[in-house]
Amino acid sequence: MVNNTWILIYKKLNNTATPAELEEIDQILKEDGGAQYPIAMLEHLWQLYPMSKGCNNEPKEEQWVQLQAQLNNEPAIFAEDECEIPVISETNQPTPHSRFKYRAIAAAVAILLCSSIALVYFRSFDNKSGICEIKVPTGGMTNIQLPDGSTVILNAGSKLTYKNTFDARHREITLSGEAFFDIVKDPAHPFVVMTPTIKIRVLGTRFNVRSYPGDKTSEAALIRGVIELTVLKNPDRQIILKPSEKLTVFNQPARASAFSRRQPDTVSKAIVELSEIHQDKRDSLPSEAIWIKNKAVFDAMEFEEVAKMMERKYSTTIIFKKEDLKKLVLTGKFENITLDKALQQLKLTSNFNYQIINNQVFIY
Repeated sequence: MVNNTWILIYKKLNNTATPAELEEIDQILKEDGGAQYPIAMLEHLWQLYPMSKGCNNEPKEEQWVQLQAQLNNEPAIFAEDECEIPVISETNQPTPHSRFKYRAIAAAVAILLCSSIALVYFRSFDNKSGICEIKVPTGGMTNIQLPDGSTVILNAGSKLTYKNTFDARHREITLSGEAFFDIVKDPAHPFVVMTPTIKIRVLGTRFNVRSYPGDKTSEAALIRGVIELTVLKNPDRQIILKPSEKLTVFNQPARASAFSRRQPDTVSKAIVELSEIHQDKRDSLPSEAIWIKNKAVFDAMEFEEVAKMMERKYSTTIIFKKEDLKKLVLTGKFENITLDKALQQLKLTSNFNYQIINNQVFIY
């Protein structure tokens, strides 16, 4: 997994970090003292080699693992690529150790230059099949433009797979995780989203889909247009969503959720629930899609599910020392705050304690 600190460094260099993220990275850099994260050198190289220079290759996760090994003075070899790595010139002859360190730092910047959002996602492409795969690590988020001009915002811990050229019948992509879609209208070529639990067919619309492996529920929320959904456990039935409606699919046997505004609809081998999206007058987007604004909203959600959302958002691991705490029902909103402050807010409304140790959160 990519070190979340590098994601924060990228955001700082690219002027996209929130005030809370700037505060967090400043604290990390203060404690680090430049030993592992030489921010001054990175900023210098960033100015010398602007993003517009471009690069033919996308960064791979293995490169980051090797880079971190180099910055920790561990042996690692980079795979060959076509990126031009900047060279740091020194008046004094550098020592072997400093040359090694500078090459590692330069490699870090080179990887940053390879993509407009290099530290936020990893992309692979199979030349034979023509299939692209986008992976977003925990703590990240990215905006992707599809071959037809449609845009997709991928949330943390998500994966998107699609053909580099859509076929003549339809435009189909596969999603694991969460994404916000703004689809270009093309009646002759319906847009299809496949997830592990639901299939969505659209012509042109804006909607949000959440379908993470292991989550208790999957969800599709419609903002504009019309979409047709098929629950894969009951493929003979289609459900039409209208604007401001959402469909929740219970992936595991469960009672109807507390936030439902309608009665659950029981179908063969699956329970689905049709309800309205949550729209706060102060927000331009409904709660179901507010994550694209770097906010997190949860309404009458069990702590266990809130914890999964926080793990993806903050690139951390949350461990419950008491099973009954998983069932606490929480309502709240996080906006541009650190993990510690988010937990402090939750603690004000619920009876639990926590401890953060080595990027792990223990709830007790």
